[in-house]
Amino acid sequence: MNHFFLRCYARLEAVDPRGQKSREDRVDLASMRAFIEECSQKALEVSLHYKNLSNLERARLLDILLWASELFLILRAPRVIPEEPSVFSEVHDAKRAARRRS
Repeated sequence: MNHFFLRCYARLEAVDPRGQKSREDRVDLASMRAFIEECSQKALEVSLHYKNLSNLERARLLDILLWASELFLILRAPRVIPEEPSVFSEVHDAKRAARRRS
């Protein structure tokens, strides 16, 4: 289970445009969408099929689902990325980093 969490978090972080100052390499949107879709699907399957999940594991699955859905919406939106991160995104990023460390 930890391997799944680590892989999802690493890939989500890699494709999230909000955490990158400038993106010089071209992004394959089709593969990004496919990964986000697969990540969401697998997190949902795990949450529905595994009955003995800890609260931490449930929280991580929910976090992965929410992060993937945010990225999916960003991919559908016009290419406008704010210059400075909002207070909400800074707090959310700090909470996400704390969860990964625990």
